Amino acid sequence: MWYLILISLVILAVYLWRVIKLIGIPWSISDTYYQLKKHQKPAWIFQVAIITAAGFLLPEWLELTDGKNYQCCAFLACAGLIFVGAAPCFKLELDGKVHVGATIVCALASLVYMCFSGLWFVPLLLAIPTGFLIHRYDKPVFWLELWLIVSVYVSIIINAIWN
Repeated sequence: MWYLILISLVILAVYLWRVIKLIGIPWSISDTYYQLKKHQKPAWIFQVAIITAAGFLLPEWLELTDGKNYQCCAFLACAGLIFVGAAPCFKLELDGKVHVGATIVCALASLVYMCFSGLWFVPLLLAIPTGFLIHRYDKPVFWLELWLIVSVYVSIIINAIWN
């Protein structure tokens, strides 16, 4: 089921590429929801991209972590991402709480997965170019989100190759 990882990655990459082409580098990935509205584009595309990417990633990630003590991290990371997509209006009170909470769960579960799977070095190696991008282009939240996403996909792909 390698293709599910690639489909998930392509969905996120194409979404981000198209949005950056339209609006430039956003403040955060979640802010693209509001930026699409501002440019009279359908904002629900953010929701579809995020939820679909997580949905395609989940079965393969669960299979890769089958029988491991940290399998719950794969579930929590994808579930968190699905909730991020389901509650895109982070500027509203209720949606904002769900969105931020889900973002934290997703990020922490992803980092714990990388540490417990022995791939802790991936986010460390990618921190150097991320620091450069933050310095060069500002928008630290966007670059940190991208750093975590790339770290997770690289870790999952390495894990899939090793297993």
